[in-house]
Amino acid sequence: MMSVERLFHVSDLMQMGNQAFRDNRFEEAINYYSRANTIKPGNSVILSNRCGAYLRPPSASEHKPLSGLDPTTHAELALKDAEKVVSIRTDSVKSYILKANALILLERYELAREVILLGLQIDPMSYPLSVLERTIASTIGRRSQPERTDDFDCTLCLKLLYEPITTPCGHSFCRSCLFQSMDRGNRCPLCRTVLFISPRTCAISVTLNNIIQKNFPEEYAERKLEHFSLTNYGADLLPLFVMDVILPCQKFHLNIFEPRYRLMVRRIMEGNRRMGMVITDSATGSIADVACEVEITECEPLPDGRFFLELESRRRFRIIRNWDQDGYRVAEVEWQQDTYPSEGTRDRSDLQELTNNAAVFALEWMRRAREAAQQRRDRFKSLELDKAESMMPTTRDPERYSFWLATLTSRRPPERLQLLRMRDTKEVSISILYSRIFQHESTYEFPIFKPGRHWLRLYFHPLPNQKYNLLTAVFSVTADTTVVLNQFSVENNTTMVFKEYLINISSNGLFLKFSPIGNSFAFINAIELISAPDGLIPDSSNALEVSYRLNVGGPIITPQNDTLWRTWLPDTQFMEFPEGAKDVYGAPNIIKYSAGGEATPFIAPNWVYATAEEMADPGVADANFNLTWVFPVDPSFSYLIRMHFCDIVNIP
Repeated sequence: MMSVERLFHVSDLMQMGNQAFRDNRFEEAINYYSRANTIKPGNSVILSNRCGAYLRPPSASEHKPLSGLDPTTHAELALKDAEKVVSIRTDSVKSYILKANALILLERYELAREVILLGLQIDPMSYPLSVLERTIASTIGRRSQPERTDDFDCTLCLKLLYEPITTPCGHSFCRSCLFQSMDRGNRCPLCRTVLFISPRTCAISVTLNNIIQKNFPEEYAERKLEHFSLTNYGADLLPLFVMDVILPCQKFHLNIFEPRYRLMVRRIMEGNRRMGMVITDSATGSIADVACEVEITECEPLPDGRFFLELESRRRFRIIRNWDQDGYRVAEVEWQQDTYPSEGTRDRSDLQELTNNAAVFALEWMRRAREAAQQRRDRFKSLELDKAESMMPTTRDPERYSFWLATLTSRRPPERLQLLRMRDTKEVSISILYSRIFQHESTYEFPIFKPGRHWLRLYFHPLPNQKYNLLTAVFSVTADTTVVLNQFSVENNTTMVFKEYLINISSNGLFLKFSPIGNSFAFINAIELISAPDGLIPDSSNALEVSYRLNVGGPIITPQNDTLWRTWLPDTQFMEFPEGAKDVYGAPNIIKYSAGGEATPFIAPNWVYATAEEMADPGVADANFNLTWVFPVDPSFSYLIRMHFCDIVNIP
């Protein structure tokens, strides 16, 4: 007889297990049910609940990475619990439903049908059993073929042997059937002898294969065509690996252990070695509408049946429709490319110029990153840089080059997914959707690999929030010992506030502190910390805030056209007498930087030097006639004025 305390303890464990099951925390639920079963063994309710927690379809890994035991092992444990429940409660329809589901996951369809029929004898009107019966009938109908009496049948697929392999124990199977069976155990499917073979070392039985081709040419041709359709998907069909968002021009590794994906990899390796990488879109709960094609460049089969793959991403595509095939997804796809400006147009030349400028900056960044890795003796980082550099495309392909640049940054899956959807190479703006709110004093710590001058850029946009009104936030921001913002607030929620500073960092780290004022709070949307060239401000070691950055005589220069991702505004609104000035234009490609000179593309891009202002009538000398710009300033601060000069007026 069990004590009242132990009964209450079992009840508590069951309640916690049920709650974990409802929250899809299946491993926790299994743990609670197992503890309850230890205290009260043989209870049908406990066993049936644990069985339900074990029953997870293979597609569950598309929504959450698998951890713990293999899905096949879970199904076997579920079958054991279901059999115990059936033996305890032979009149319960639920026990037969659990057992049938476990057998279906183990692909024992004939046994599952027998269990379903037994359950229908108890309750002929059971709707769940009726649904399972129709599902089983459909599955068996697709998989089964009329039984052959010929000795040249494969005992696994019941079809004519194709690429037959004879095992050391003397049994013959189709090559693909045998290794699909070995995904679930390295034993002969007939006699259960342990097999020490792999696809790399096991050869086709040449004599048996020749006999089959000679005696059954028509059936062999049908089997060959069927096998070809499974391994060669055509130009617009791709098998899908549901895991993460991959961008073109990436190189990475995968460890394939799920049985369904082992089968998929074997078929891919016999075909064009290509598949699609896709993620489950959190917004819809189904696989995303865009994905990236990857190619298997190296495939290493492991002794336990797993595959270690090296892959390179190629091109992106849109998924038109997808379906299930032998446990994994296959999709009909439409290839996507950016919409380029017409050849010979100004937009096309601007795009190429932007790509070339980005390449200069990227190569300089790679050089500095490599130097920092060598100084820190970070071998892993050096290998990552080598891998990224090996995938760098030519600048003659702006689309692929833009994706390669994106792979150098760490982006969240939704952001990478949005990049895949873009069709304009120059499109870079992504709405600021997130804010970090600080109720108390909080600090970011950034490691600095090379002390020196760095751009610090802060972005503020008071997003709507149910709990906090960001327009009421008042706070200060300190970078190390320098106060960059004091009693700062954002008064307008329709525009983004951007603050930019040039800070000389002499240590190996930067501490960025946010301090709410009084009972208020602080917030930030985005932070950029970028290493600046040593010669950018050669005569100052102070921290500087950028107040104005103007492109004289020209239009706005967006970050896409700047070597350090800066924005240069037109000077028109600051001119006191614009009628007395005349704009001068030149082609950016005529701007040449002197080798070894102080002016470099990082000081200012060629777009800045390609425009200028001159006197409206340069033939008249008038001491009272000049070009004047007026800037609103704070008289309590000192200001550094930098001017850029390039004679484009006298260029023929």
